[in-house]
Amino acid sequence: MHFRTLLQRLLPHLRGLRLEHSLVSDTVLTLALITTRRTAQCPLCSRRSHRVHSHYQRTLADLPWAGRGVVLDIQVRRFFCGNRRCRRVIFAERLPQLVAPHGRRTLAQHTLLLDLACALGGQAGARLARRQGLHTSRATLLRLIARAPLPPVGTPRVLGVDDWSQRRGRTYGTILVDEEQRRPIELLQDRTAATLAGWLEAHPSIQVLTRDRSTAYAEGAARGARQAVQVADRFHVIDDLGEVVEKILDRHRPALRELTLPPPTGTTRATGRDEADTTARGSSREQRQLRQRRALRLDRYERLQVLKGQGWTIDAMARELGISRRTIERWCRIEGFPERKPRRKTESPLAPYADYLRQRWDQGCHKGLQLWRDVCAQGYTGPQSAIWPVLHRLRQGLTPCGAIDLSAHRRLVRRPPSPRRMASVWLRRAADRTAAEHGVLQQLLELSTDARVAFGLTERFLELVRQRRPDALDTWLQDAAATDLPEFHSFATGLQRDKAAIVAAVSLPYSNGQTEGQVTKLKLLKRSMYGRASFELLRRRVLLAV
Repeated sequence: MHFRTLLQRLLPHLRGLRLEHSLVSDTVLTLALITTRRTAQCPLCSRRSHRVHSHYQRTLADLPWAGRGVVLDIQVRRFFCGNRRCRRVIFAERLPQLVAPHGRRTLAQHTLLLDLACALGGQAGARLARRQGLHTSRATLLRLIARAPLPPVGTPRVLGVDDWSQRRGRTYGTILVDEEQRRPIELLQDRTAATLAGWLEAHPSIQVLTRDRSTAYAEGAARGARQAVQVADRFHVIDDLGEVVEKILDRHRPALRELTLPPPTGTTRATGRDEADTTARGSSREQRQLRQRRALRLDRYERLQVLKGQGWTIDAMARELGISRRTIERWCRIEGFPERKPRRKTESPLAPYADYLRQRWDQGCHKGLQLWRDVCAQGYTGPQSAIWPVLHRLRQGLTPCGAIDLSAHRRLVRRPPSPRRMASVWLRRAADRTAAEHGVLQQLLELSTDARVAFGLTERFLELVRQRRPDALDTWLQDAAATDLPEFHSFATGLQRDKAAIVAAVSLPYSNGQTEGQVTKLKLLKRSMYGRASFELLRRRVLLAV
């Protein structure tokens, strides 16, 4: 194949140019090219001319080859314009597929640098570009972002609206996303209803608008896009329901605290025999675990002796046995199997106050902080953390102090579930709950009447959302308003106020998921700018990012 034909196939953007010669150095490849077209078109009147006036050299930077920078040294011609009415008598021929007018870089290199600038910013983009053989600076990359034309908004039909924080807790903006094209189309500098309404009035093509539960966005959409159907995001609706459940459970913390107690045995306090049985069960389980660990270590030690006798290196034995090099070196130095010392059990620093703690517990003081304050008044000067193992033993009906294994206590103690944790269990599907979560949930429903009512309402609401049954919403709102739970009253009032958007959320397939993903991408770009750039630069990077 002829070299010219090969060059045109490999480098289609150099079509219409002829290679005269090339110069190769350690870092730069220079190609001397000449235009081959016989005529050129005037940029003003579009008339073609074949009369050559003169020549001049044009130097362009192209994409690198194998890490080397590429420079195109092109001989370009000037032509006479044959149109007497045209104001331009002499014009230079243009290379629209290769470079923009008056450009110093090819379109391919300009596009690559712009992509690096939008994705990484100025400083990080310049570092990566230099590693690829593109010599540029951070200021150049930022100028490319500032001068790049923004993509057209078009005529979006489904619009996603959400807020994002410029300075968390202080300044917030709004992002608008074309849900069908899956790209952001505008960034607004605040999250007020007036700003959103003004943008929507200028773009009357919006038919569906997805949003969160924000009243400002609801008002702005009602004022600026009356023809659009507002859709509340289902995730935010269920998240608001989770906050309601969490508030209800927060009022019933005593019931949650009861979930850590063992099953009732018929007496409120354990006898000495019960304590001995409990200690024996814990000891037997721990001893069984210790025996299993010792058997595993003994098996590895015996295999080590076999490999050592076969002449294996330490590194090879470490890879084969799955233990560290340091452990193998220590086992090779000693004679016989290295037995581990039994775990040291320390006496609680509150042991001198055991009788006083038992007395205060029997008097009805069941709060750990209050017990700690009382024992400090008696002269205790140790750490506050020592009261929690004592409190756990008292709740179990055991003696308050004694020789305890703190690490074993941390493994065996069962913390009461927090309201947030229990709310997440409630919102989960029944098939996704573990057996332990089912048991804890059943105990909670038996302890609290309010919990049973709230759980029933929660299950019904989740079912109508998941099964897409908007016809069941009115009945649910009436039942929620008829309960004695003020949290569900306010939640039902909010749903009634935004009922049209809630019904659309249940019945239509639209959601704000794509918008939330674009907000995550916006956060990544914002944090990569270290908080020093302007809003306009962030806006351009978000809208130009691919």
